[in-house]
Amino acid sequence: MTELPAPRPLIRRIRPQDAEAWRAVRLRALLDAPDAFGSTYDETVTRPAEEWTSSAARKTAGPAETLLLAFRGGQVVGLAGGFTAPEHPHERILISMWVDPALRGSGLARRLVHRICDWSTAAGANAVRLWVTETNDRARELYEACGFTPTGQREPLPSKPSLDEIEMRLDLATRAVVRRIRPDEAEVWRATRLAALKDAPDAFGPTYEDSAKLAPSYWGDRVARAASGEELAVFAAVDRRGRWIGLAAGGSLGEAAGDAVSRHLGSVWVAPEARGQQLVPRLLDAVCDWATAGGATRVALDVTETNARAIAIYERYGFRLTGARHPLRPGSPLDEVEMTLELEPAPTA
Repeated sequence: MTELPAPRPLIRRIRPQDAEAWRAVRLRALLDAPDAFGSTYDETVTRPAEEWTSSAARKTAGPAETLLLAFRGGQVVGLAGGFTAPEHPHERILISMWVDPALRGSGLARRLVHRICDWSTAAGANAVRLWVTETNDRARELYEACGFTPTGQREPLPSKPSLDEIEMRLDLATRAVVRRIRPDEAEVWRATRLAALKDAPDAFGPTYEDSAKLAPSYWGDRVARAASGEELAVFAAVDRRGRWIGLAAGGSLGEAAGDAVSRHLGSVWVAPEARGQQLVPRLLDAVCDWATAGGATRVALDVTETNARAIAIYERYGFRLTGARHPLRPGSPLDEVEMTLELEPAPTA
């Protein structure tokens, strides 16, 4: 029997009832990587239960502090926190980053970092800071890939003063925002879609010529559905100047397809000048999170068989080839191949 791939972990904000699970995973993290944290296992294990409960309650909502938990199979497999910097009230501090060793390299750490950055942006912050042990090369590489740069500040690690921590900072004003399309954005959606079709004609089933002929009412009718609901969703990556530099869409396969648990991912594109900024995985995050929230447990996509770069990106994200294929469009010599990703189900309560 073929073993099914493990599902993509679910990330959500902590709830008051998660206090015990938070304590357990925090202690696991401290045992696993004692040099990565400012506190020690011995200090943390003695904290009373009511302290964990009250702290969890403070982090469940609001812009001042948060804690994210990642779940797979009902178990916590990662966490990351954020709080307001006392000396910089318009900045947030990223803390408590940890991912289960079995999931390192899976993209979960990147997702946690970006979720903290998204929370910081929504809170009105203009930057995110963090401290990382200078010998933790893997963590530093992750943060650099997410856009953080060293500030030049360093301090002894409180839990082990023989090691130094270095400070890193991300200016949120330079970071693109990935968000769902709005009802009044039909024209910019059309323009960006046409730019994508012109830039990469073999990456999409529809052609530029056919799409350019579509009436304005086509885009106007679809934008309202794409902006809300569970049938269709379009997400845009928008830079600091307000330019759309990326797109991705998710759609329901519908009852006619006989598949109520899957969503289809399509229309993925990033402008040439914005490639290399981790926008593709962030756009995939947006569609997969939308699918999970709608009750889906699988996301499927089709990618042109000759698009080795896209296939590699999707495989790194967790998608796997199914063996199914079909023509890119009628008359095309190219085929599309199908890939799917299993999702951790959303909690029922």
